[in-house]
Amino acid sequence: MSALPYALLLEVSDDHEVLVYSANTDKEYTFIVTPEHADIYRAMLEDDEESLLEFDEETEQLISLDE
Repeated sequence: MSALPYALLLEVSDDHEVLVYSANTDKEYTFIVTPEHADIYRAMLEDDEESLLEFDEETEQLISLDE
C-alpha cells in the first residue's frame, strides 16, 4: 500500500470551511469541518508556512485528524 497523498492547507474560514489544494489532481477542494478541527487547522496555518494534510485522492476527502 502506498503512502497517502497530501494537500496543501490554504485557508480556514470563520464558518469552519477548509480550503486545500492537491498538486496531484491540480484542484482546490473545500471541506466543512468541526469547530475544533477548524481551530487546529488555523493553528497549523499560523505555525507553518506550508501545512500539508493527508488527502485521499480516490474519495477526495481529508483524512480525519482523529485517525
